[in-house]
Amino acid sequence: MGRKWLWLLAVLVLAGSLAGCGGAGGAAQLGEGDLFSMEDEVCTRGEAMVFLLSRKAGYESAYGGEIWTVPVEGGTLADHMEGELEDFLLLVKCTALMAEQYEVSLSEEEEQKIAQAASAYMEAMPEETALGCGIDEACVQAAFRDYHLARRTAESLLDGEISEDAARVVVFQQIFWDTEGLPEEEAVLKKEEAGQAKARAEAGEDFSSLAGEYSETEETEQKVSRGMLDPSLEEAVFSLSSGQVSEVIETDGGLYVVKCVTNYDREATAENKEALEKKQQEETLAQCCGQFAQTVSVRRNETAWETVDYGADYGEAADFYGIYEQYLGGF
Repeated sequence: MGRKWLWLLAVLVLAGSLAGCGGAGGAAQLGEGDLFSMEDEVCTRGEAMVFLLSRKAGYESAYGGEIWTVPVEGGTLADHMEGELEDFLLLVKCTALMAEQYEVSLSEEEEQKIAQAASAYMEAMPEETALGCGIDEACVQAAFRDYHLARRTAESLLDGEISEDAARVVVFQQIFWDTEGLPEEEAVLKKEEAGQAKARAEAGEDFSSLAGEYSETEETEQKVSRGMLDPSLEEAVFSLSSGQVSEVIETDGGLYVVKCVTNYDREATAENKEALEKKQQEETLAQCCGQFAQTVSVRRNETAWETVDYGADYGEAADFYGIYEQYLGGF
């Protein structure tokens, strides 16, 4: 799959298909080889094929050329991917159109890199494949520009950086007593036992051994970020210093005594921060796209879409996403 493909496709889960956005009144007229228009922006078959060929190559490299006949959701994988491609292209065009609204523009250097990327793509593309797919340098340049502008626009919508503390991942060990549904006197006895375990842990006894002796769950050590635990347990766990043992923690499900192994797992925190920022960006983009989509008009060329076929053999193709990273990945 394409390196930068997934960040856009993930938004579709949140935003849904944009195929129904707006009416057709204000959209540009379509030529024979045009798939759709959104306002005055037109997506040609050649531009669509640039994306299709890279995605198709990725699947076939992993699963073989017969993958497209696999049944999926009442059709074949080829049918499913053709619908996904349309959603993807609509989203790219929609986000690119939003660029002006959010004051996103490309520098002269970026425009030069787009032109260089398109030239490199055409040099790497077998002539027979290009002719069969209707791909020329103009539509390749449009693909690179739309994709890059959409990506830049999406990144501009990120509502600030996620803080280290919000993304922090901690590792702790736990001893658990199940008190749910117990009579009060039995719950009191377990609380006393928890107090004994806490005292022994603070006295320096091995926490893992204590967990083996007392705990009513086999899960001893956990690595967690915020939002993964019961609120009472989370508050206690995230307030501990490395090596510190908690008080007895009461939750609706039971009692806990925990020991903080590390209150800041640096590598896991960095990964979680990246995931949280991506999620925030996707949610923001989905909301903005949803609102913007209501204001634009789309025309669709049913006949042209019938010529887009994942199952067809188009021959070897250039790597759009690899070339994108080479020329534009640093922006």
